[in-house]
Amino acid sequence: MLIVLVALAVLFSLAAEMAYGFFADRYEVSWVRPELAEHAAIVRAQGRLREQNRVSNLNAR
Repeated sequence: MLIVLVALAVLFSLAAEMAYGFFADRYEVSWVRPELAEHAAIVRAQGRLREQNRVSNLNAR
């Protein structure tokens, strides 16, 4: 009976650790995503500015 209890405790511990890892990763990702979205917006804005500068330089010639 003791072996069964130890086996159940080990299985429960492994399941709890896997669940903790899953939720910790989801929490960490939720902090990263706004930064990635902000970075993507900055890169898009820089691309538009470069394109506008090229067009204005071509028109100035």
